[in-house]
Amino acid sequence: MEKTSGTSGYLRVQIEDFLDNFEDSSKRTNLILEFNYLLPKSRKPFRLEITQDELIDNSFVSWGGPKNLKTSDYSSFRAQLLHQNNHEIRNYLKSIINIFGTNEKVKIFPLLDSGDPNIGYQFFTVSQDYKWSIMPKDKNYFDIDLNKEQDIYKLQHVINLLYTGKFAFVVKKPTGTWNDGEMIFAFNRDGFLEPNEIYSLYMKISSYSTTFRGDSNDWRKYWIYPKAWSTAISVTNNDILSYIHYITDSTLDNRQINEFIREYMRRMEILFPGYLKFIRGFLNLN
Repeated sequence: MEKTSGTSGYLRVQIEDFLDNFEDSSKRTNLILEFNYLLPKSRKPFRLEITQDELIDNSFVSWGGPKNLKTSDYSSFRAQLLHQNNHEIRNYLKSIINIFGTNEKVKIFPLLDSGDPNIGYQFFTVSQDYKWSIMPKDKNYFDIDLNKEQDIYKLQHVINLLYTGKFAFVVKKPTGTWNDGEMIFAFNRDGFLEPNEIYSLYMKISSYSTTFRGDSNDWRKYWIYPKAWSTAISVTNNDILSYIHYITDSTLDNRQINEFIREYMRRMEILFPGYLKFIRGFLNLN
């Protein structure tokens, strides 16, 4: 009998390896998977015991054994998806800045969500910048000039901050100031923000400075469901409780689930050609 922790490896790899030794019953006949979830009454970790016979009886479909399922492939898979998602969001923002910026130049002001609806977004002042390694050291905004390669990396940095779910960004003309009351557009992880949706004591936005009006439906084409790509520390691949919270989220409806699944399948096919054919065969779909 072998016991394995939910944090010691990837579930599919463990099961494949377990099933691969079916002919050698002297090695192991039971696999115990322990997850990072405490049972309500006993407060003991949730455990799932699987026998090799049960896998065979349920027609478990192998993907070819552990030799074809390197753990490193799984560890890099999420990074590949994030990289592609980053690339699409970055190009989308660049296309807007190209048209509505001044000679492809803008200022991007980050706002930090306080988590308190009575306080709203916190505006960074220069005196606070030293506390935040993510911020420029000499100013409270990012100068973005798409004609400069290094500024493309700044834009990428802005996108990376979106994954935390804690930031909103206000994009202004290169001559704009934090208190001029105008913006080209603003956005957070969930989409574009209207002026009246930016509640910040120090940065008040009352109007647009261009004709651009962001469409959050367009945003979601590139960012299907933000929480699915979250890098929040509290969400881990083997945390059952986090997954339950995800699928029971009151803001999540069937349309969002379907959109996410479609996008996930599309990206899987790009990364692993033939994946859709495999899934159709596995599910006996026409």
